[in-house]
Amino acid sequence: MYHHLLQVLCIILTAIAMASSVAHAIELPGELQLSVEPYYVVQSIYYPGFTVGGMIGEPAAIVATVMLLLFASPNGAAFWLAAGALFALAGMQGLFWWRVQPLNKVWRKGRDMRRSASWRADKGRKSEFAQFGEFINQNWPQLRNQWEHIHLVRAGLAMLALILLIVSVNF
Repeated sequence: MYHHLLQVLCIILTAIAMASSVAHAIELPGELQLSVEPYYVVQSIYYPGFTVGGMIGEPAAIVATVMLLLFASPNGAAFWLAAGALFALAGMQGLFWWRVQPLNKVWRKGRDMRRSASWRADKGRKSEFAQFGEFINQNWPQLRNQWEHIHLVRAGLAMLALILLIVSVNF
């Protein structure tokens, strides 16, 4: 019984992790049309919500999937499906820390992460955008495209993890 509850928990947590990454993928066409200042403002508005989803959903899904593997028989298909899901979830995290987080530091530069009011798009936008100038000078379109396209890969990995976990329930 606990095994089935753990499977359901893994699916729910992975779905939460997938929601944020798929939302990024859905935003891609619109965000690629933005010039640098509106893009920066959009990042400023949405970053806090994605932070909550990513900081809770992804690590929790990994921990729950590791626990699921500890209770599964290594000889069964469910184990290998869950192991594949864990690999995909770990890949999401790896890509985040390697390619996304360095750019996230730019989005939140000069912002107080503890106060949600500091994320309002109209509060000090010009002075915050001035701090963004360093980023603009570092080939902004290339770095923006890197950030956006890595999120597409992360969305694919999240979907893969969710599918593998759902299929594993049948074994």
